[in-house]
Amino acid sequence: RRRLFRFIGFGLIAIAILLLVYGTVIDFAWQRGQSLRAENEQLAIQEQLASQMAYAEEDIKVGSYNLAIRRLDWILEHDSNYPGAESLRQVALNGDNTRPTLTPFPTATSPPVEEPRPEESEPARLFAELQQVIEDEDWKSVVTAVSAFQAQYPDFNRQQTDAMLYNAYINLGQLLLPGDQVELGLFYLAQAEKLGDLPLEVEDQRLWAELYLLGISYYGVDWSVAVYYFRDLCAAAPFYQDSCLKLQEALISFGDQFAANLDWCPAEGYYAEAVRQNNDPVTSGKLGEARRQCLEATPTPTIPITGTESISGILPTLIVDSRLASN
Repeated sequence: RRRLFRFIGFGLIAIAILLLVYGTVIDFAWQRGQSLRAENEQLAIQEQLASQMAYAEEDIKVGSYNLAIRRLDWILEHDSNYPGAESLRQVALNGDNTRPTLTPFPTATSPPVEEPRPEESEPARLFAELQQVIEDEDWKSVVTAVSAFQAQYPDFNRQQTDAMLYNAYINLGQLLLPGDQVELGLFYLAQAEKLGDLPLEVEDQRLWAELYLLGISYYGVDWSVAVYYFRDLCAAAPFYQDSCLKLQEALISFGDQFAANLDWCPAEGYYAEAVRQNNDPVTSGKLGEARRQCLEATPTPTIPITGTESISGILPTLIVDSRLASN
């Protein structure tokens, strides 16, 4: 009996050692997986930072200083010590301070500017008041005041009042595009475009707004289309309207859609892309489950047997016992 107890004791010790080793291996594998996910996420962020840095340099070259500043602010939010970002931001700030006021490029021949005559003291006085409204940078008031002035005195300093409207529309549009009134911001930019060509910087912002509206219109309706538009927007302007966060949410929801139908392999792909955007525990868990289910659902390929002759067309040979044949 003592020998039996000793044998059982050794067995329990062996089992405990095996469990310890197994647990250590599992823990190491989990830690390694977490490390790889973190590395992939960091790599994706670094790629985005590098692309935004390159875009900012191009923006400065073409005079789009405000857009460059927005890109560089986003870079510094993610990495305050990103090489060259702070110095490039200072360059953009210096350029923005020296940038002249926007003026329209008329698409049609503007009427000649009429000099005020003594009997036109009232329009001249009102025109001077418009200058004060512009200095206050209350762009809605500028649009209202200048539009009313043009309705009352359509030929008085028309080119200058058109320039006032052009600048007000652009500034108002740029103020509204990053907020909740994207459609209204686009409307104001369309009004500005009637008076002259939009600057390249403003054209870019209009494109982002249009991509955002397209993506949000399919959000929760067709995740594949939402992913398509927010993927482009996240790559071009990750700082605009939380585009990368919306991309991640759309990717997860699209993956959930596949997972609900037990279509695990496509779900794995969308979860993996979502994890590259942000490696949160919930999404990582979904990715792990989809990866496991995809592996289990994928059939193991069979290797065909070669070097054998086909038996088709070959009749079996009947072996007859000689004793039966003699009978």
